[in-house]
Amino acid sequence: MSTTSKPVSTSSKYSAAVDRATGKVAETTPETGITVPQHEDVKTMLLKPSQEQIDAMMADPGLEFAPQVHSLEEGELITGILEGNGPSTTFSQKDNATGIEITREVDTWIIRHPMSGLRLSILSSVQLDTKLPPFVNGAVSIYRGKEVKTSKGFRVTNYTVAGPKRPDGSLRSWVKPKIIDAASRVVDGQIDQAQLPAGPAAGASAGGEDARA
Repeated sequence: MSTTSKPVSTSSKYSAAVDRATGKVAETTPETGITVPQHEDVKTMLLKPSQEQIDAMMADPGLEFAPQVHSLEEGELITGILEGNGPSTTFSQKDNATGIEITREVDTWIIRHPMSGLRLSILSSVQLDTKLPPFVNGAVSIYRGKEVKTSKGFRVTNYTVAGPKRPDGSLRSWVKPKIIDAASRVVDGQIDQAQLPAGPAAGASAGGEDARA
């Protein structure tokens, strides 16, 4: 009596693959041998939409989207509603001196389309961190200008930031207030520095995508 098993036809293999893909049977992963249970509803969760379907989804006024990271290019202008700081993102660049790629986290700013639910998240910079806060929750336009090199060898990108005047006529201010401890003493006409609260060192900054040598 022969114990040789009958070969599985190509059509049978195809049918089995279709059954697994459509959730009719459980699928066993070859790497682990673990059986992954499938359900009929899986077909409605995993799709491969066409570009037309993606465009229609993006244009749907009933949907709200999480921000997509976008790096402004030189000469590019973005306009929208500034929602505020977004989550930090990983930013990689190659060090010009050593050629080694450096990866670090950079803060972002979220800008929402004024009419739809689309959002963009742009990489922050030292300038944007100081120029954008007064425009939070309002319309803003950000223009990325040319990159200039400072006398100390750093490359800094110049940003032009603007927004409509406030309805009540009040002016925005970018002046950083001087904080003096009310309990500080005046000695010989000068404030006793020992009584002043500790603060960040002068010139300290978290930096951004363009704060690099």
